[in-house]
Amino acid sequence: MPLSLDGRDGRQLQRIMINDAIDSILRNPTIVIEARKRNSSLLRTMTDLDLRATVVDDVMNEFACVLDADNIRKGTTEGESYCRAPREQWQMQLESAEDVSLILEIHECYRIALREQSFLSMDQMIADYSRYLSTHEWSQLRDRIGFDVIFVDEYHYFTRLEAMTLHNLFKSRASFQKKWPLIMAYDLKQSVSDAGLSGGVERFRNPGVGETVPVDLKQVYRATPEIAQFLQSLDGAFPAMDLEGEFQAYEAQSSQDSGEIPTCIEFETDVSLVNAIFEQAVEDARHLEGGGRDVAVLCASENLFDRYRKAPRILEKCVPMTTREDLRQLSYAKRKVIFSMPEYVAGLQFSSVYIIHLDEVDLSEDNLSVGGRRRYVSRVYLGASRASKKLTIATSKARGGLGSVLSGALADGTLRKI
Repeated sequence: MPLSLDGRDGRQLQRIMINDAIDSILRNPTIVIEARKRNSSLLRTMTDLDLRATVVDDVMNEFACVLDADNIRKGTTEGESYCRAPREQWQMQLESAEDVSLILEIHECYRIALREQSFLSMDQMIADYSRYLSTHEWSQLRDRIGFDVIFVDEYHYFTRLEAMTLHNLFKSRASFQKKWPLIMAYDLKQSVSDAGLSGGVERFRNPGVGETVPVDLKQVYRATPEIAQFLQSLDGAFPAMDLEGEFQAYEAQSSQDSGEIPTCIEFETDVSLVNAIFEQAVEDARHLEGGGRDVAVLCASENLFDRYRKAPRILEKCVPMTTREDLRQLSYAKRKVIFSMPEYVAGLQFSSVYIIHLDEVDLSEDNLSVGGRRRYVSRVYLGASRASKKLTIATSKARGGLGSVLSGALADGTLRKI
């Protein structure tokens, strides 16, 4: 059975399995004693239950973007190279080779658990598929059922392993002057994982299919100038990284008519926030031609999203979307609004968007690593870019109040606080 990480349930299951793998490592005296001898900082972090959620998130990102993507395993030549190789800035921050070897131990336990429970990760399935594309069978079939041209949207969600399959899907005659007709659209800042960074940003300029021609899109056709200006301000909240210019400043200009300045509302409690925002969202739906399909409430907190989407009083007003493939839910959203997280509505657009729980508690250094902060800001950036006419952000004082990533937008007036 495939373990899909594009949906909420699959990601939760993977977290549980990684957490179990960490517990298994901590019960292994041989590994623990050796790690303590070498003063492993990762071992200290793993044993701190308050930091466990942060560790699991970073490990999950490392699995998807490095180990599974590059088929790295404990005890292999690739595994030894992984332990010695310098760490990229976007990768999980590991201070020593011992810390890196601990990651391989966790990964080995995780892979064993997958096999015992009859799961295949998506990366394992893609690896198998990639090998099939190199067979004699496919070499005979590709000219009959292959493609003349391929368009790829949301390319920043593709791992290097997935990207490497693309050129093998073409018919052999599709090549023109050693170039393949592959058109890709991407925005690295919208990626809530580091999948797009695996293999380095160089693969965006050359994904292994020959010379590429970059085209920067500077015109925005789906959002008001006010929302575009807010995105430009939010752009400054991304942690500074040297990614060879790929995280360049947001400079797009809107071609739409002017609209409302994005607003931020601070509530005293979580309950008052949820009650007021869903009430406003439903009211917006009554006045829009598309009804609830044109209104989205997007939660920035994974834990609170899981709690809210199961609450009966909230379900009366919304249709939850927990996977990017779950577009059929839109047909039910006539009187109810869409309730989701930004990553599950990537590619969709709404007239009115509410981003809830952009709270400072989720941005504290105790809860987020540098990579985790970058992925969090990407989630907010992605959610805000889903709005075409109205954008509202809601925070709760009970969870620290307004997130610091919005300070720049408040200072320059592209976000108005109510």
